[in-house]
Amino acid sequence: MALHSTDRKSGDTWRSNGIEFVTVTPLWPQGNSEAESFMKPLLKSILTARTEGRNWKKELFTFLLNYRATPHSTTKVAPAELLFNRTIRTKLPQQYTSSKPIDKHIMAKENDHNSKSQMKRYTDQARHTKKTLINVGDLVIYKQQKKNKFSTKFNPAPYKVIKVHGATITAQRHSHQITRNISYFKRLNLGEKERQYHLDDQPSDEEEDEIVRNEQDQENEEDARRYAARDRQ
Repeated sequence: MALHSTDRKSGDTWRSNGIEFVTVTPLWPQGNSEAESFMKPLLKSILTARTEGRNWKKELFTFLLNYRATPHSTTKVAPAELLFNRTIRTKLPQQYTSSKPIDKHIMAKENDHNSKSQMKRYTDQARHTKKTLINVGDLVIYKQQKKNKFSTKFNPAPYKVIKVHGATITAQRHSHQITRNISYFKRLNLGEKERQYHLDDQPSDEEEDEIVRNEQDQENEEDARRYAARDRQ
């Protein structure tokens, strides 16, 4: 994530605190699953408080306290214990011991690694994941939004892959770039002459404008769908 000139001072502070900016793949919420999963119970608690006529800001503090005091499903340790190396006090009855606090960071990392590995194996099996065959330099077509019965599943305009980072593909056609998950792309198997023909094929200005409009409309509709409940607040 690029920092503007006015943010460079604060950006240095973030880097000194060990904060790293990682951009996610557009139209792929699974790439930001940790934040998406946290927002589900958070939004549910806010909506419940508003429905029952309670102050949702006060309920938000209660929710955060309970969340931080509850053992996480992957680490098996409460977030507050990892931060303070002790069990924080809540309204629930607890049994306190006089033993010295135990450093649970190593155990939490092992549990987190094992849980994520298990979830990855399950997801790969459920989605029939296979090794990618798309490499830098390949010609691809990308999945577009279906607006009517005459719309094709893939945009016929070929793009050239310029970057592959894990499951994220960046492809370019002249001045237009698109970044999506690999499931949005389909590799073209063309001969060298056909490859050169498609690369040299100059689209019209109307075609370029239509591509950009489709991309913006698709991203705007996805954002509106994901944040519809938040916008109603």
